[in-house]
Amino acid sequence: MSNCNCQFVIFGATGDLACKKLLPALYHLHCASRMPDELRILAFGRRPWDDKAWQEFLQEQMETYASNYHADHFADFCKHFEYVRGEIHEPESYAKLSSLLTPEGAEKPADTIFYLAIRPADFIPVVQRLSEAGFNQDGDYRIVIEKPFGDDLESAVQLNEQLHRHFREDQIYRIDHYLGKEIVQNLLVFRFANLPIEAVWNRNYIDHVQITVAEDIGIENRAGYYDQDNWRWRGVPFYLRTGKRLTAKSSSVAIRFRHTPQQLFRETSIERIEPNWILLSLEPESLKIEIQIKEPGLEMRVRPVQLNASYRKDGEQELDAYEALLLDVMQGDKALFIRFDEVEWAWRVVDPIIKSWGRETDYILTYPAGSWGPDEATRIMDKEDHYWRNQT
Repeated sequence: MSNCNCQFVIFGATGDLACKKLLPALYHLHCASRMPDELRILAFGRRPWDDKAWQEFLQEQMETYASNYHADHFADFCKHFEYVRGEIHEPESYAKLSSLLTPEGAEKPADTIFYLAIRPADFIPVVQRLSEAGFNQDGDYRIVIEKPFGDDLESAVQLNEQLHRHFREDQIYRIDHYLGKEIVQNLLVFRFANLPIEAVWNRNYIDHVQITVAEDIGIENRAGYYDQDNWRWRGVPFYLRTGKRLTAKSSSVAIRFRHTPQQLFRETSIERIEPNWILLSLEPESLKIEIQIKEPGLEMRVRPVQLNASYRKDGEQELDAYEALLLDVMQGDKALFIRFDEVEWAWRVVDPIIKSWGRETDYILTYPAGSWGPDEATRIMDKEDHYWRNQT
């Protein structure tokens, strides 16, 4: 990768997020020669370490969490790092950072990315201290924050107001690793680069859309329903469900098309033709189209088959979502990062549901662990022939 005149500061460099996601992503970029050669990374933490102790810790984490650890690659990777001991609530720590980030002979710190791999409760104190230290003045300073962006609509608005008090919107990168997945970008190409899809991507042909985010660990279940108001989707139900301790971990979107306008096979063995589907799975990644074909044999019978539109060839490695998003941050590309209006509208949908649970705890449904949730989840469907696609 070409040189990038920026520096990288990781707050919470010894925490779980940094160790399991951020640092391995940087290591993989280094191994793939995608990380800027001159990139300088300051690992900010409270532990009383020097650079040697940090490197020993970093090696242990990479041996555990990196997918292709190699001693020679790691030795070069370490050269990018410096360990900075400090407390996120102490002004002196930011004065030290400013000094370390200011090139010799310069009047102000060089362009810097601040990655807040810390508790959401600490976002504002850190942003405020960075502002007081001059990191929101002339220069290219970027702030990267992770979900959750607030606990409800009110706290999300307050967080945004506090962020904007110290930094401009173009400096704030709200990271959601799902947007960095290649399958999401492939969906954009699938949707806009293929004329047959463009022609049917509207309420005249699509019956409903299902969104499922399932975890096989943890507790809690929630399901909801909402309508889209623009002309393309008006009247098309969007069903949303998510839960813990379900059958399998899955993040998927299932788009069901309408039935054909008339039955053309009335005098045959075909009693009913099932509708077509587009099945998008974010985890694990896949993209399929389900159509009906004739079964082999003398009788007129049909069965569904899936056309696999998966795009990765044998031997092609998947680019981790964090790796793609980190490169975008370094290059100043915000296309795959969330704007606040998106955060706000997400909370406008979810907030009423959460508040309803708080008032009606006696009506929260339970279900056996390892199932696909309570039977009552189907009752939110508009029509009798609507059912959840549990497998894509």
